Amino acid sequence: MIKIILKPLALLTLLIGFDAFAFQYDESIQSVGKVFSSQNAEAPCSGVLIHSQIVLTALHCIGNETGFATNIYFEDVNGFKTKIKKFIYPDQPKSIKEIWQDSTTFTKDFAILILEKPTSTEPAKMNLDNIEIQITTNLTSFGFPNLRFSEPLLFSSQCSPQLDHPASKQHYLIVRCVIAPGMSGGGVFLQTSEGNTLVGINQSGGGSRKKGTMGGIVKISGNPLFQNIYSEALREVTGKF
Repeated sequence: MIKIILKPLALLTLLIGFDAFAFQYDESIQSVGKVFSSQNAEAPCSGVLIHSQIVLTALHCIGNETGFATNIYFEDVNGFKTKIKKFIYPDQPKSIKEIWQDSTTFTKDFAILILEKPTSTEPAKMNLDNIEIQITTNLTSFGFPNLRFSEPLLFSSQCSPQLDHPASKQHYLIVRCVIAPGMSGGGVFLQTSEGNTLVGINQSGGGSRKKGTMGGIVKISGNPLFQNIYSEALREVTGKF
């Protein structure tokens, strides 16, 4: 009932503040949820479930240049909410500031969160092998933009890779699409023979709200840095080495 009321408000928000043709309300990907803390409860980020007890998000979503947030939570699209008991990120014990202040380290702007309680929501499909992405590859970005007149709802945006952009690297891609505030950490998916497959997460969009603006994604497929941290998180959760 609440969502029935909120959807028209969300659409009104798009017409007022966003490019209505760049976004669409979309819950086809159930693995993307909200990541927030006591410090940013009113303006959450996004995250994607990659295991019943593991969430992938952007590192800057769990803190800022002064340090890490406390009391971090994940809430899935079905309303299940649980606290984060541990997070793992690249180059520990470096600070967020050390990673975030230099664009050459944007590839490390991700973190893996271990949930206190597992969720029954189905995790995203992943292919850890390198998935080659071409200029013609169609990617879909999912996340929870911070809307003006309603609680954040799950939206998607179509993205086209800009492989010739000087900032694009092997594991970091500049894309042309809307990655609005709140969508950082949300999943970027590619349609494969196995269905929608997670290939990366939203890293930044510069607060972009209009169709055709540039954003950045951290690519996880074929990314050994991500694979090492994910393996560490799996060992933590399952106890298997």
